[in-house]
Amino acid sequence: MIRSAEVVGMGTRGGHESVIIKLTISSLSILFVTQVFDGIEVESITSAIIAAIALGIINTFIKPVIILFTLPITVFTLGIFLLFINAGMLYLTAWVIEGFYINSYLDALIASIVISIVTAFLNHMSKSD
Repeated sequence: MIRSAEVVGMGTRGGHESVIIKLTISSLSILFVTQVFDGIEVESITSAIIAAIALGIINTFIKPVIILFTLPITVFTLGIFLLFINAGMLYLTAWVIEGFYINSYLDALIASIVISIVTAFLNHMSKSD
């Protein structure tokens, strides 16, 4: 049976609930990385939430432009260059957000990989269907 929310492409969760879940998962992923690595710090849970919001905005508006401009090298490296773009977006987030710090680009690279893995895992666990 098709639910009305599925017809309009929202899945089984409403729009606001989905955003809150994604924000929570991103914030938890950032907090997890700060506990695992010494080179990444977050001053408070509020800073982690703000960093998750900023990272979402940066990934929505800036990342596609960067991917477009670096498409030749991304194709040449079979997509591996996207890891460096993800690290750059995380590093940019730390540069913009007060209370979220990354010591080096290498720390950002490792953190972006771990955040991607943790986020994918938590997204999978949050699916109830």
